Amino acid sequence: MKLSQFLPASIALILCNSTLSAQNPGFAFELDSVTATPGQVVCVPMRAVGFQEIVSFQVSIEFDANVVTFDHAENFQLPDWDEDFFNDYTSQCLLTVWSSETGQPVSRQNGTTLVDLCFKVIAQPGTSSDLSLTSCFPPGNGGNEAHDYNYNDVWDPALFVNGRIDIVPEATLPAKSPQNIQAGVRLFPNPTSAGSTLQFQARQADTGALRVTNLYGNTVWEQPIAMVAGENAFQIPANALRNPGIYQVCITSGQEVLTQLLSTLKQ
Repeated sequence: MKLSQFLPASIALILCNSTLSAQNPGFAFELDSVTATPGQVVCVPMRAVGFQEIVSFQVSIEFDANVVTFDHAENFQLPDWDEDFFNDYTSQCLLTVWSSETGQPVSRQNGTTLVDLCFKVIAQPGTSSDLSLTSCFPPGNGGNEAHDYNYNDVWDPALFVNGRIDIVPEATLPAKSPQNIQAGVRLFPNPTSAGSTLQFQARQADTGALRVTNLYGNTVWEQPIAMVAGENAFQIPANALRNPGIYQVCITSGQEVLTQLLSTLKQ
């Protein structure tokens, strides 16, 4: 797929018409370092750094094609962003773009996972692949950049934190603690013109918190919750969703954090 086909018209207009010299540097991503075994599909969180009032970005990430191949992306935490906006343009370069279709700026707290990048391991133990910032855009499509609500380029490559995938024998992987929040996490109704209900299964009784944030990353509603083993359902009241748009619903249980996007209509 050509990037010109892959790049939405809205972001292409922003990137072509904006000032490309960084005026307020301070935005980038950080990638985790993980271990994986041969044949495994492993996902690496891509987290926000300085994601304040952003309306668009494009970024390219390089990996060792002799060690891993790009498999898919999941856990999208920005509105209007999905797998169609990811492209392994070459065998060792992953491109992604995003733009706010409404033109409204979006903010996320530092450290917030925006997406999980998933790679399949094709090499043997003892090898590794860095996930590093590169610039492999086709000619005429610019480079790594991001734009705030004033269309200033705020991309700062110095803030970018490389990730890494180390390939290990299966026996050396640490045992994973079982997640308490299990399958079946959903919000309904979604979209909503009033309140909504968060429903999920829990492995055991626990305490946690339910939080709703707006597009600017501000908490608009929060409450502690007491989970029971099995089916759980918690109400998000209409007065927490007063303005139409996209909200992020976060549920925490110990060190575990799950998020869902909730769309609201005019009440």
